[in-house]
Amino acid sequence: DLDGTSWKLVSYAGIPPIKGKVMTANFEREEITGSASCNHYFGSYKIKGDQIIVEGLGWTEMACLDPEGIMEQEQVIMKLLSDAETISLKDNLLNIRTKSGDLLVFAPLED
Repeated sequence: DLDGTSWKLVSYAGIPPIKGKVMTANFEREEITGSASCNHYFGSYKIKGDQIIVEGLGWTEMACLDPEGIMEQEQVIMKLLSDAETISLKDNLLNIRTKSGDLLVFAPLED
């Protein structure tokens, strides 16, 4: 059960996020929210067994120019998150696999 948990992105499609920028995922009452590195995002999620559906993803539209590549990273991460298909928790890491087989890996977000 992910309700009430918060996570930070460790890697997406085998790529570590740009240093100094944190992408987070907060799960609460079937809503997913967080920082996409520059912008804040929101949407809904449903979990049934190891299946996850993320729907209605939207985000703020701030332009971030620093560091270089942050906007492109954010677009890729949001696309992967919207294509989420399965979810698992292993070795204290949250793994979300997309329909195309890409993997988003999250570690617990310490306060």
